[in-house]
Amino acid sequence: MIGLKWKSMLPWSNRSDEIARLNQIVASLTEKVTQQQSDLHAALERRRWSEDALRTSEERYALATRGANDGLWEWDVKDDAVIFSPRWKNLIGFSDEDFPNSRDAWRERVHAADLPTVEAALREYLE
Repeated sequence: MIGLKWKSMLPWSNRSDEIARLNQIVASLTEKVTQQQSDLHAALERRRWSEDALRTSEERYALATRGANDGLWEWDVKDDAVIFSPRWKNLIGFSDEDFPNSRDAWRERVHAADLPTVEAALREYLE
């Protein structure tokens, strides 16, 4: 209540100055919000474009690998996750269903006499 009484005791010109200052602050904040919205819209458009470009690139890659008829494999060393393409499995005499996507499945098919050498070479390469 004291604040209200104090404000009511201000001369009218001071209130007008305060209102004008507040209007300037509101206008400045409105301008900043408008700019941020514009920046966000531009960022979203760039992201959509990037996602479309990535999707197109992935489709081309998939077509190229299928067309090349190569056997491909991928190993995520960090998670130790392996993916063998159906063609890769077929090249070594297995169907897609008969050869699991795991490093253990691959290790089981390396000749026992060769396994220590293969594992040592693999460790050396990764180091």
